[in-house]
Amino acid sequence: MNIRRDSKIKLFRLSLCTLMAGAIICMSATVYAEDKGKSAKPKEITPPNAIVEQLQAVQSRASVLMENWYDEASIIKDAHNNVFAARGWDSEADQFTLQLINQITDISPMQNREREELFIRAYQDRLGLSDEQAQMLGEEMRQESMRFTMQHFTELLPIASEIISTRSQNKPFTAEMVQRWSQKLEPLMNDALESVNRVRGKLEATMTPEQKELLDYDMESVMKRHNDVKEMMQDWKAGNWDPRDWGLHNDPVHIPQVLDAEAADARKNLLTENAKGNPQPNLETTGRDPSAWERYVKWFVNEFECDEKQRIAADGILKQHEKEALNYLAAKADDIEYNERRANESLSESKRKYHRNQAERLRAPVERIFDRMCRKLESNVLNREQRMKLRKSNIADKKQRTKEGDKSSDKPTDRKTAKR
Repeated sequence: MNIRRDSKIKLFRLSLCTLMAGAIICMSATVYAEDKGKSAKPKEITPPNAIVEQLQAVQSRASVLMENWYDEASIIKDAHNNVFAARGWDSEADQFTLQLINQITDISPMQNREREELFIRAYQDRLGLSDEQAQMLGEEMRQESMRFTMQHFTELLPIASEIISTRSQNKPFTAEMVQRWSQKLEPLMNDALESVNRVRGKLEATMTPEQKELLDYDMESVMKRHNDVKEMMQDWKAGNWDPRDWGLHNDPVHIPQVLDAEAADARKNLLTENAKGNPQPNLETTGRDPSAWERYVKWFVNEFECDEKQRIAADGILKQHEKEALNYLAAKADDIEYNERRANESLSESKRKYHRNQAERLRAPVERIFDRMCRKLESNVLNREQRMKLRKSNIADKKQRTKEGDKSSDKPTDRKTAKR
């Protein structure tokens, strides 16, 4: 079986429109089928038998979706609309892109030539391109898309196969699937951006100042969407995904997951409301006492509005470090008890001071375990937005302590809070 090198040109086309946002959000609409309608015949290659078999399986599964493309397109367009609205992609350039990718989605992926013509014509009208410029844009896009596809074929094909297989069986995507796909796709995003910039550079060389100004305006919104998707992918790579992230609120296959996510949000909001007015535990005293760590973790997950999955992860981190601290204290119990008793009973002030220092030295590893637990809660539980909130809170705390220190230089500083 011979495979045309431009068979996955659709992936790059949506990359140019939304720079991976559309490709990720509606990937099931962009990689369904081989191109059957190209007039210009590129050099053909013969992939290994295993890849041929996988492509045949993908094409077979995709045919199921093609039979009901109108229904599938309606779900995808609704997803586009939901994501653009949720992310605040509402500039004039964003809305042009949204309208265009929805128009492209209406056309079956089997009609690849019609999709390409619609895309080129839309940008020709928008940028005021001449016929020669529009032809060059199409040629450069095809060249870059073929390069991108062939370079990353082995990464893209298994993902496309799993997406199409899942959709064709009316099964929902899962957080675990999206986690794997995101880990594979993230490195490709910079390469896609470089491809876009190469096409942009060649096109700009032929443009008037007015055309360049409009292209620059469009590229600003492209970069915003690109960066927003990269940020979202950090959460997806950590397994934090639900169908609403892709705008699948109204997809019948994903509605049970959406309802579960909304119920989890409601529980989280209730916990947050109940936690209002509950002050942060004193970190200095909490760090020394493992029995107080559970209260701190409960405050932590409520303060940062953690979802159910995050709360389970936080509880696991608590139990791990709590056990480590209690095991250490059990091993050092006799030495700690002896030094604390001697710190109270010794007649000599110098001996009392010595034993106090010894007791503090013996308890110091417990505080270090607590510090390590706090760092893990931040890095392994919180998402990017929650970490930003934590760091802003820490900056505000430091500024407040600085003001208080100016008023009372002898007031002790909470060293653990300062560390974080």
